[in-house]
Amino acid sequence: MSRFGKVYDALSEDKSRSNEFVLQDGFLFKGNKLCVPRTSVQDFLVLELHAGGVAGHFGRDKTIALVEDRIYWPSLKRDVAKIVERCRTCQLAKHKRKNTRLYTPLPEPHVPWQDISMDFVLGLPTTLRKHDSIFVVVDLQNGPFHPLL
Repeated sequence: MSRFGKVYDALSEDKSRSNEFVLQDGFLFKGNKLCVPRTSVQDFLVLELHAGGVAGHFGRDKTIALVEDRIYWPSLKRDVAKIVERCRTCQLAKHKRKNTRLYTPLPEPHVPWQDISMDFVLGLPTTLRKHDSIFVVVDLQNGPFHPLL
């Protein structure tokens, strides 16, 4: 029997009253929050509140607050945290290494290939060929948007 089964059965048979739970139109509520049993519907609702809409992919705490405001189940906080933790979009957005060093300006060159800049960009999303970084070379005379000759 589901975690809400006994409460639902008791309220539907009207054998007992509950100050905590209410049965309305076949739906079980705890206060004004819909009780959702352990099904894939929980994951769907959490993902809708986490990533749905225009301003989606809120962090763990804000997603928990949004879900708690509307829905109830006993392990809600732990389950929502796990779902947000597995969100691929959030994982890609939260890059663990950040380059916090200040860049040193290079002297302005007067002839092509006098000064070049090279750098690796690491930790990018993995491509189909399993690459996650790029090597960038810039001829400072021509600027970063001109083809190297």
